[in-house]
Amino acid sequence: MKFSCILINILFLSIQSFCQISLPTFQGIHAGESCEIINDGLTIHYDVGNPNSYSGSGTTLADLSGNGYDAILRNNLQNAYNNGNGVIVDGFFTFNGSNHYAYIESLNINNTISEMSVFSWVKTTYNSGTPGVWDSDNWSIIDFDRSEKFQLTISNAGEVAMAGNTSDRGNIGISSGGGFSGQCCFDIVGTTRINDGEWYYVGFTFSVSNQQIIFYVNGVVDKTYTADGTMTALGTAPTSNNRYGFLGDGSEANSQNGGRNGIYFDGAIAAIHYYRNKLLSPSQVYQNYCNMVN
Repeated sequence: MKFSCILINILFLSIQSFCQISLPTFQGIHAGESCEIINDGLTIHYDVGNPNSYSGSGTTLADLSGNGYDAILRNNLQNAYNNGNGVIVDGFFTFNGSNHYAYIESLNINNTISEMSVFSWVKTTYNSGTPGVWDSDNWSIIDFDRSEKFQLTISNAGEVAMAGNTSDRGNIGISSGGGFSGQCCFDIVGTTRINDGEWYYVGFTFSVSNQQIIFYVNGVVDKTYTADGTMTALGTAPTSNNRYGFLGDGSEANSQNGGRNGIYFDGAIAAIHYYRNKLLSPSQVYQNYCNMVN
């Protein structure tokens, strides 16, 4: 009997070890780990799989942050709803890359941004670019106009991509014109290609005080850009205007559901976390990632 118990214990430990080995796909998160979304400073929180955010029908994606910045689905995007078929997300919208988008209600960014964080659960197979090169054919996950405020998307080659307006890039990114030294825009990408049709939690943090833009993939740092000490806030270039936001397309909007780029995102979006004036720490980014995995 004692021998049998020993064998059972060995078998249990072996199975447990095997399960532990299989989890690094999710960056070492273990079942039952407590991970709550960081609510302090949260400006927008969409979670398609949460019935409080999306009921499964209709054209309103409710903002769970309590700020009332709901997203209104357009061009039958609601028909591209899926109630989830994986271990990570419980629901998502598949943006078709040709006309699907949503506009964000009420939120008008009319000031500069010294610190911010923005993240999303996405998957895509879009692949038409050169790795390491920022480009403009797959806009956007969330967008308040790259040449006025900022955007988060996935590059043509599948890396996390960020762009944003500034009066001085601090020697980061590509100068895209505008006629001023260092101006418009940050046009930069991460390192890891995520366009393999799997789910990833991606995004970036921006900080003038730290002089850094940090890309993350699945809760860990993917790439860090460090400026030369002269990097200024987003929205500080002389031509910067107020902007309203979109999911799935680029913004040119100075009014709600106003002008767009008509470029469109090709991929699926399950959740978005946007902190307008808050710099998330690496551990906080990991905590938000852990929340959906669990």
